[in-house]
Amino acid sequence: QQGDAEPFTINNVPAARITYVKGKGDNEMVREIVAFRRGVRVYFFKTLHVKADTRSREALRTAVETIVW
Repeated sequence: QQGDAEPFTINNVPAARITYVKGKGDNEMVREIVAFRRGVRVYFFKTLHVKADTRSREALRTAVETIVW
């Protein structure tokens, strides 16, 4: 795990993001897990990308942050 959980909001709903990094050099992979509660349910979104690919990271984060209820 890389650091503590990062709190943020998705459409005014509290959420948390945990980041894991595995591998080294060009093979370094990043997995981000976003969790949030909606009523009695808890939702998880997992994303995976190569660390050097920042465009993919931003696209994945944008997709998660645009969730509409």
